Amino acid sequence: MPFVEEHEAGIAAPCRIERGARIGPERRGLRWIIGELAGQMPQDRAQLLTLAAKQWARSGEASRAERLFEMAISDGGPVDDGDPRVNYARFLFDDGQADRAREVLGALWTEHPADPRVYPDVGDLLVDQDDLREADRWLTAGATRRSGGVIRDSEQLATDPSLAESLEARAQVQ
Repeated sequence: MPFVEEHEAGIAAPCRIERGARIGPERRGLRWIIGELAGQMPQDRAQLLTLAAKQWARSGEASRAERLFEMAISDGGPVDDGDPRVNYARFLFDDGQADRAREVLGALWTEHPADPRVYPDVGDLLVDQDDLREADRWLTAGATRRSGGVIRDSEQLATDPSLAESLEARAQVQ
């Protein structure tokens, strides 16, 4: 009977367990769970690692969360809520590691991310840190990237909601 089980790793994963079956401790460990899921769904590995990292962070297990965020970043796969480095930077700020968080964001800036969601996500993160100047830089870059450098007319804003959101966020920061 399929159901969702919350595993030790903080991953809610669909699984099938037969009635009366027993799962030994060696099969409940973090490595087994990540390995099994990554083996079955390698395209979702970064997503699963990021979700697990967020859960560990919420439960106060900073070292586990940090290790899983780093694994998700190394994987390089897609994550539903943007780039895992933004999640990692948020975690680092929350964990009191502002200098490391800024290093992560600096490396991300240098890469000129192609994913347009990164720019407003980082901008919001930096607003939360009261770093409005840096937030404005990210939001401006995001709006510029979304518009191709030129905003031609209001129809462009109507057909591209993320561009409109970027410009609205930028205006609020300014």
